[in-house]
Amino acid sequence: MSSMSAVPLFLQAPPHHLFFTAKSGVGKTSLACASAVSLADAERQVLIVSVDSASTPDAVLGTALTNTPVQVSGLVNPYRVALIQFEAEEPVGIEPLLALATPAGS
Repeated sequence: MSSMSAVPLFLQAPPHHLFFTAKSGVGKTSLACASAVSLADAERQVLIVSVDSASTPDAVLGTALTNTPVQVSGLVNPYRVALIQFEAEEPVGIEPLLALATPAGS
């Protein structure tokens, strides 16, 4: 079996941004973290942005969640995955989140 056959179809040619949204308790955090690890293994850069205070990607990935990007250790390609908690006092548009995921000068 080839390595690509083990990768879910939506990750074989992923868009630049992936968003996992749904009601509580359906596995958004698990799917986001598993996708991040899979993409990192495929040599892709990943930034997981948690906007839900009840979300636990830090526990899943074993890395403290902060308000600045933190590299996730313990992966085959740990330098390829970063984690950040995004908190806002009031609702914001998508632009601040995209700015976090866009390298400076891009």
